[in-house]
Order: sequence, then C-alpha cells, then structure tokens
Amino acid sequence: MITMNERWLNYTAECVGTAFMVAFGLSSVALFWSSFSPIPALMPDPGIRRLLTGALFATGVVAVIYSPVGRKTGAHINPSVTISLLFLKKIAAPDAFGYVIAQCVGAVFGSGAVYLVFNVLLGWHDGLMKGVTLPDPTYGAGAAFAGELISTFILMAAILGMANFGHHSRYTGLVVGAVVTLAVWIEAPFSGTSLNAARSFGPALLTGEWNAFWVYAVAPLAGALIAAVSYRLIFRGAGKCPAGCRGA
Repeated sequence: MITMNERWLNYTAECVGTAFMVAFGLSSVALFWSSFSPIPALMPDPGIRRLLTGALFATGVVAVIYSPVGRKTGAHINPSVTISLLFLKKIAAPDAFGYVIAQCVGAVFGSGAVYLVFNVLLGWHDGLMKGVTLPDPTYGAGAAFAGELISTFILMAAILGMANFGHHSRYTGLVVGAVVTLAVWIEAPFSGTSLNAARSFGPALLTGEWNAFWVYAVAPLAGALIAAVSYRLIFRGAGKCPAGCRGA
C-alpha cells in the first residue's frame, strides 16, 4: 500500500523531472532558433540546427530518466505515457491523475525558468515563444497531427518494447533519447515536435498562444494509446503478459 507521503513524493518527482526536461529542452530551442541568438548566423543550415536541438532536448530527457528523480517514478514526465500506463493497469487512476497534474505544473515552472533567463535576463524577447509548438502554415494542422501521432506511437512503442528485454531495459533511456532526437529532426518542420501535452502546455500558458493546442493534447495521447493497445494485443496473442499487465 502506497502511503500518502509516498504519493506526494512521487508527484513531486514528476513535477521536478518535467520542469527540468522542459527548461533544458526549451533552452536548446531558444539557443538555436531565437532571432537574438548568434547561433543561427554561425550555423545557417536549419537541418543541422534541428538535429542539434533534438539531441540537446533528448539529453535533458535522458538525464531525467537516469536521475534519482526519474528512478523514483520511472520518469513518465509526459501525460501520454502516464495515461497509456493507466490503460495497461500499470498505475492506479489516482496516481495517474496526480502525475498528469504534476507534469503540467512542472512544465509551467520549466517554461517560467526559460522566460526568466532568456526573455528577462538576456533580453531575447522571442526566447520562450520559439518553444511554443505550432503547426507549420504550409502543411497545416493535419500534417502536424499526423506527425505527432506517429512520433508518439514510436516513442511509446519503444518504451514498452524495451521493458520486455530483461536486463537490457536499462538502455530504455538511451533509446528514448534517440527517438526524441530523430523526432525533432524529422518532424519539427511540420509541428514543432512536442510528443508531450505538458511540454506544449507550459509555453502556451505563459505566452497565451493556444492556436491548435488541441493537436498537441490529442495527437500524442492517441499515438501512445495506439501503441499501448498494440502492445497488449501482441503479448496476449503471444500467450505471455509482462509483469504489470495482469488484468489489463
């Protein structure tokens, strides 16, 4: 039985982990894409900058996964991951609700830290705005939705798949980092790359830019749930059910 104190420690861990991930990731976006940053002039190729942005964003994610904070809860740091694990009955509903709230609060704190450093202290007035996820006007919300759904499906499939490789599951963080890096590199021209409703919620709240936010709330969740459904069907069909999916 999980005590109330233990629950609050878990919620705090998710909040802190998400705050760090968002702050680290959005800082990389500001560094590589702000009009006030010297990097775009030194590195004009947007493809290279996208790849480096993805690698830095992924570094923050991986750091949280392997940190004591991440080990505390398994480092969900993403509502889509938490809700998918709820679907698979790997987490109880009250805990899932607390995790999602904590993730959103953490994303606001992380976004606030980026605003304070880049917009206020450095005077980069578009620092946080560059971290807002928006569909590209050329391709529209449909392409952004498809990109977010497919990318988050791959992310969740990787997480669930690695959980079944025994001692190799310790490399899950590195696999997740690789998926995030490639998603930013490939998908960013269409959607800005979120894969995480909390990550999009933080900068949207602080900038007031809610245009097409529904894409980043719905598509990642849909992609992750499709991965969870596929996972359950595959392992049921194979006649085996990993630890934690009993009763799912």
